[in-house]
Amino acid sequence: VNKSRVYREIYRVLKPGGRISICDIVIMKELPKDMQDNPEMHSCWVSGASSVEELENIIRTAGFVDVSVKEKPVSKEYEEKWGRSLSVGQYIMSSTITAKKPE
Repeated sequence: VNKSRVYREIYRVLKPGGRISICDIVIMKELPKDMQDNPEMHSCWVSGASSVEELENIIRTAGFVDVSVKEKPVSKEYEEKWGRSLSVGQYIMSSTITAKKPE
């Protein structure tokens, strides 16, 4: 997924002053090569996750202001669903992303 393109399109269609609130996963440290290359990690978005800094930059570059990315640990349920036996919880976190399109 091209996140830059996604956020530019959201910005384009959002009314001035409009706000977004999105849940996504963020990467906290680089995944080992075997996890990066694992098709299961790619299909459940783990290997395509962005860092908080990268995500904030993508959103600001799209034109948004008041950008906030708040992380929290993924639940055990989702850690098992996303990573099976690969312990993805040490690499990713859930996040809530909010931002505003200027007036």
